[in-house]
Amino acid sequence: MPVVGNLAEMPLSTLVETNCRALRSARLSVSSRGQQGTLYFSDGEVVHGVLGNQSGEVALYQMLRWSEGTFVLENEVASPQRTIRRPWSELLLEAMQLEGNWRPVESQPAAEAPILQELKRIEGVAGVVAAGADGTVLAADVPVGNGEGEAATAIFLATLGSEIAHNLELGSFEHGVITQSKQRVLVLRQGEEYYGLLLGLQASPAMVLAAARNALAS
Repeated sequence: MPVVGNLAEMPLSTLVETNCRALRSARLSVSSRGQQGTLYFSDGEVVHGVLGNQSGEVALYQMLRWSEGTFVLENEVASPQRTIRRPWSELLLEAMQLEGNWRPVESQPAAEAPILQELKRIEGVAGVVAAGADGTVLAADVPVGNGEGEAATAIFLATLGSEIAHNLELGSFEHGVITQSKQRVLVLRQGEEYYGLLLGLQASPAMVLAAARNALAS
């Protein structure tokens, strides 16, 4: 039976993550202000998007901007073609950047966030990123390179996970470790903020978590 809902209660970004994590084939039809778009999922990824005469990533990004409307989710529906090939997490982060919700960390240097300096002093922590409840990166102190983007991705996924848990009445997100291609990021929540701690190769997540909790509580 199709699942019908409202984007005001379940944002499209949350729907994308939920379906990708479910590793199932599905068709998601979305309507907003007279526009009709469709996304297809397969094997844990969003593989095709259509919106009017647009398709692929362009259609997906346009639809992710919709904050109101309705959706119909149909499981076990195969995609007619594949126009999207990048990982869903990368697509969501890029959509957030395009929308302007993600601010370069230079707008709030780590020197203006003393707690980041304290967290980075914890043994085994290579870098720290702070984000708001909406996934907006507030400040960062990370190694030179693409660590900033990877950490931002991890925190953004954590905020989405928290939103999913809330919507499904599974409880709130407290902490977790996200493993990416070349690094681990310990993500923990403190009030309405999220902190992503980039872990060194030999770091113990449990020990870092305990130290971070103490730092944030002081």
